[in-house]
Amino acid sequence: MSFNTAFNALAEYAKEQGMTLVDALGSIKQHQDFPKANRGRPRKANKENVSPNNRPKGRPPKDAEWSDEDEKYINKSDGTEYIKEEKTTSTKPRGKPPKDTEWSDEEDGYIYPDGSKYNKVEKPISTKPRGRPPNGTEWSEELGSYVNK
Repeated sequence: MSFNTAFNALAEYAKEQGMTLVDALGSIKQHQDFPKANRGRPRKANKENVSPNNRPKGRPPKDAEWSDEDEKYINKSDGTEYIKEEKTTSTKPRGKPPKDTEWSDEEDGYIYPDGSKYNKVEKPISTKPRGRPPNGTEWSEELGSYVNK
C-alpha cells in the first residue's frame, strides 16, 4: 500500500468517526498491535546468545587475567587466584620535607640526622593588611595600624 493510499484511508476513517486526522492517528497508535519504537541505543544482535558474565567492569589488575571457567581473576605468573593487597596508609605529609630532615615512621614525624625531633616553627599572627601601605606611612605591630614615618 502506498503512502497516499494509507493517508487517504486514514482521512476517510477520521471523517466517518467524526474526529480530526491527528486524533485518528493517535487512536491507531494506542492499539496494542501498533508497533512501538524502541527507545535508546540499539542493542547488539548477539546479546541474547551470550551467557551472563560476572566479570567486573574496568581494567584487570596488573599481572592478572580473567578466567571465564572460574569467574575470577587469575595471576599470570603462577595461575593462583588473584587477591587484592590492602594498602597501608602513611601519616607522612605530602610535599617537600623540611631542610635537613628525614621522615621517621617510629617517631611519626620528621627528625634531624642527630635523632632529635623536628618541631615546626609557627609564625606569629600579624594583623597587617595585605597590599601596599599608604604614602608616607609604615606598619606598626605594637599599635596594629599604619603610622606616619
